[in-house]
Amino acid sequence: MLRFTDTVIVPYVDATRQELHLPPDQPALAICDVFAAHRAESVRSKLLQNNIWLVFVPACCTGELQPLDLSVNDGYKNELKKCFTQWYADQVASSMGEGEDISGKKVDLRTSVMKPIHAGWLMRAHTQMAMKKHIIQLGFEKAGILSCIAKAQPSTHVTGTVCVLQLSDTV
Repeated sequence: MLRFTDTVIVPYVDATRQELHLPPDQPALAICDVFAAHRAESVRSKLLQNNIWLVFVPACCTGELQPLDLSVNDGYKNELKKCFTQWYADQVASSMGEGEDISGKKVDLRTSVMKPIHAGWLMRAHTQMAMKKHIIQLGFEKAGILSCIAKAQPSTHVTGTVCVLQLSDTV
């Protein structure tokens, strides 16, 4: 997770700060579930060094509090289902066009076949969702984050430095 933090999260936040003409030390917010790798001291320390506040969504609450679960993930899943359904139908249709008996037709779903196809579908879904930035913002609104982000206060605990949101009158 530390390598991911170093090679993806921190560079992404830095690039976003530049793109938005924000100061390099502009606070950022990372929202994670409580997976052990996300809670590692090395990850928390690296994020803090880069002025990225870390908020943990409690276990079993991501469906209610994780912005992407509230808005974006359904769009991704629907796009992937649509791609698979179309691909599968095309596989069957091509057999029908060749005059084969399709009653016993088996579509090749081996990982070696599906992996590159699925990668293309993921890229397509990502492109579709990237054009719908309002959906991403909607997730942050539904989670109550936009309305309370101004109330965020850094706080040091025994478990490390995290961002504590004052949610009393927003959730």
